Amino acid sequence: MLVEEQGQTCMADDDSDSDEARVLRPLQAASCKYRIAFGPRAGQKVLTVQGAMPAPANERVQTSAAGQVVLKLKTPWRDGTTHLVMSPLEFVQRISAVEPRNRS
Repeated sequence: MLVEEQGQTCMADDDSDSDEARVLRPLQAASCKYRIAFGPRAGQKVLTVQGAMPAPANERVQTSAAGQVVLKLKTPWRDGTTHLVMSPLEFVQRISAVEPRNRS
């Protein structure tokens, strides 16, 4: 199912009658647009970093000294963004939006 939010269209779960679908829909829409779904920064864009990070990492996900989650992108974006920086709550929101549901 397509969801229209703030002038952008994103894919969302077709199971529109379930409580789970109502909870996941804003997470999915925010994730598609690199926006924060909940919390004090709801609606704001995720902070992006262009260029190299100051500390090399062996993993794609790490935490900064400030406690932020730093996610290394698999490939740089056209604008030069190589990493996304977000709070742990924002990171969990993004992961929960893209993680497949248990269909049991």
